[in-house]
Amino acid sequence: AHGNIMSLLDESMLRKDIPTEYCFKALFRYCDAMTTAPEMPAEDLKPSCYRLAFSDCSGLIIPPNLPAQDLQESCYRSMFQNCVKLQECPEITSPEVPEYAYALMFKGCSSLKETPALYSTNIGEHAYDSMFYECTSLKNVTALPAMTVPAGAYNYMFYGCSALENCPQLPATEIGANAYSYMFRGCSSLKNAPAILPAMIVPSAAYCQMFCQCSALENCPQLPATDLGVQCYRAMFQLCTSLKTATPLFATTVPASGYMYMFAGCSALTGGIEELPATEIGANAYESMFMNDTSLTKAPAMKFTTIATDSLDNTFDGCTHLNEIEVNFSSWKSGSTGNWVRNVAASGTFKCPADLPETRGNNNIPTNWTIEKPAPPPFNLLVSYVNKDDGRQLAADTWFYETTVGTVINAEAINDYRCINTPHTVDLQDAAEERFFFEYEPVQNDIKIQGC
Repeated sequence: AHGNIMSLLDESMLRKDIPTEYCFKALFRYCDAMTTAPEMPAEDLKPSCYRLAFSDCSGLIIPPNLPAQDLQESCYRSMFQNCVKLQECPEITSPEVPEYAYALMFKGCSSLKETPALYSTNIGEHAYDSMFYECTSLKNVTALPAMTVPAGAYNYMFYGCSALENCPQLPATEIGANAYSYMFRGCSSLKNAPAILPAMIVPSAAYCQMFCQCSALENCPQLPATDLGVQCYRAMFQLCTSLKTATPLFATTVPASGYMYMFAGCSALTGGIEELPATEIGANAYESMFMNDTSLTKAPAMKFTTIATDSLDNTFDGCTHLNEIEVNFSSWKSGSTGNWVRNVAASGTFKCPADLPETRGNNNIPTNWTIEKPAPPPFNLLVSYVNKDDGRQLAADTWFYETTVGTVINAEAINDYRCINTPHTVDLQDAAEERFFFEYEPVQNDIKIQGC
């Protein structure tokens, strides 16, 4: 096809507006013999006007210019989908991109090597959703400068772009639900992620599977967010088998499935997260988070005190070199730690509060691991009343009382204690007698002291 597509509406071809929605929808779909697209000079578009216009044109090589500046919802949606010979994109210069305007636009264009410049900073929901889905020859991508990314805007954008090696910086500080979900999933040649994803509020599923199966990825972006939505980081780096170091996490509340599968299958991961600082967690919060991370030797210290439903299922399952875990909860929750330490190292150290039941097995404390519990702190134990006749006078009104450090006493049959802070000097001044304390600690480190 050649000529001007507007001749179908106006023989003079002076018309610059498209009169109705869906006007040219799927007009040339499956035209396998077409190699050059006709001109498309319209400046006033309508929703879905070019939707699927050249979809599945397997011979198309030269696309049309697209001069329109005022785009409409879904106007270019799936326009060149599965044009497998298309190597170059038309120039795109619109300052605003409404909902779904570019969604699926170049999906399946397996010969496409570069993206067009995407200048817009004002984008609508799902604006670029799946735009370059499975463009398997794509190596270079444009900057994405938007500071606000609404719901689904970059969802699946570069999914399956297996030749893509670098991704742009993503500076947005405000993002919506599913904003980046699946964005680079399956980009198996991608080596570098953005240095930081700066949004402090991350709504539901915003980063879900964003870099999943990026098997060449070597760096993890900083994730400073403290306000998280459900499933926000779910499987974000799952099966990133070249990733060695994770990034610190800062949220003190983790909602349902917040970190579920986040680093699962990262077989080269050795650390980077010293602790999981959340004190409140939701159902499935850490489920399978580090599953099959076979290089991990030390788990991040967990600060929460109450296990939520299914929150630890399979968390460290398959971490065959893991030999140190530290927790802060004092009781187990039935059915919520299923196989969480299955197939960890045969020996290791499990650090926990003194009152956590020492149940063993895949669902609790690993068999044959050493359990390390904190010793009770020293405390002040009343020894006696003293008076001037009991001590040795050092100066006027000052008496010295002495007992040997290490002396063991029995305090009302509670347990034996060892004196750790004598001798004492007591100033009686004008009083005839005074109460005073020696400081004692338990003889055995695992003794729990009641009421002290």
